Amino acid sequence: MGTMDRRAWIGFSALAAGVLILLLVIFASVRNAGQQFLNLFRVQEVQTVQLTQEFLDSLPEPDAELIQWVEEPPDDVEPREVSLSEAEEFLGFALVQLTGLPDSLQTDPEIRVTDEVQAAFTLDLPVARNYIWALGGDGAILPDNLEGAVFRVTMPQVGMLFYADKENPEQGVRYMQTTSPTLGVPDDIDMNAIRVGLLEIEILPPELAAQLRAVEDWESTLLLPLVEGMSEEVSVGSATGVRFFGLDDDDRMLVWVDEGRIHVLTTNMPDLDLAALAENVK
Repeated sequence: MGTMDRRAWIGFSALAAGVLILLLVIFASVRNAGQQFLNLFRVQEVQTVQLTQEFLDSLPEPDAELIQWVEEPPDDVEPREVSLSEAEEFLGFALVQLTGLPDSLQTDPEIRVTDEVQAAFTLDLPVARNYIWALGGDGAILPDNLEGAVFRVTMPQVGMLFYADKENPEQGVRYMQTTSPTLGVPDDIDMNAIRVGLLEIEILPPELAAQLRAVEDWESTLLLPLVEGMSEEVSVGSATGVRFFGLDDDDRMLVWVDEGRIHVLTTNMPDLDLAALAENVK
């Protein structure tokens, strides 16, 4: 199964401050949307937003790095193999398992866990303001006290079940489960005021701005992008999920939230239907 590399960790821990980071970070690299799908303070539910490739292609690149790490995320987080009981004691919750697996997969998964990881960053305020101006907005909506303000990201422990292909152990299905990552924001930063200003940016299509304004509990709602050719909405029981495809060759991913817990299924086997597998969890 290897290690959880830097890109994967950032993908899990990119809990941006509401729409601010959604625009300044996620939109700036939205072609990798499947790798950076967590963008809230604390995830409790899922909501989808419809994006078009035309809009994504119209977004300019920032003229420099927006994020400056104060405490960098680790280069890799090494998962360690444990028993099911050890994993559940460590995580503090029971791991959901896949059932009804195809005959090609092992039914007894390899179980691994990772420790909680923290990182902290600041935003380069001049770069962020310039980027908002490039998007047709008013960079002054970002207050002066954002300069040097430290945002702290916490990625909680992750449980991973790997169901290997019987003939090729490098292939299979990985099922990751975790509680919500969190983003700590300084008390004197008015994120709601920033959000209101960002939703007035000219480059935002009216229908997208309307979707974002309609998110009432925006501090705890996981916004998952729906882009034709990149992702689609699916149902996982009573929950809403999004299936991402074409991330890396045959790699695909399905994300959903159930009772505040985040579930991620990935596979590098092109013939497997992740949505069908997700219906067989217990």
